[in-house]
Amino acid sequence: MKRITQGRKTLAEFHSEVSKALNLALTKIEMSNDDNNEGMKTYTNQEAVRTFILGLNSKYTSGTLYSHNPGNLESAYATACTIFHDNVREELETQFRPLNQRQHHSNQNQPPHREEEQLPTNFIEIQQQPSGIQCTI
Repeated sequence: MKRITQGRKTLAEFHSEVSKALNLALTKIEMSNDDNNEGMKTYTNQEAVRTFILGLNSKYTSGTLYSHNPGNLESAYATACTIFHDNVREELETQFRPLNQRQHHSNQNQPPHREEEQLPTNFIEIQQQPSGIQCTI
């Protein structure tokens, strides 16, 4: 299961592949006559979530999903869909926003740009020297 990655698959197809592998593993656990079935099921579910998160193509979606710490594969898939769609929507809004709004949006936390003041050529420079204040023109 750990080797499954999204590759060229859609998010839904990738989820389906991980889900099938999870169901196969859980079926094998059920069929075994082991006393620790519940512990093995819990571990297998955690591995499925980990495989899903680490196998995603988008590092942004993967990182954000990892920070949400989903409890099961279905929760991971639902959260990944939300993150993915929100990210795509934001990219589209940025792409189709008129240029003047894009520039305003990106500079809204910065103070207004001021051109550097040019000092006149006949300014007075004041320097403090150990012997006192000295003015030069």
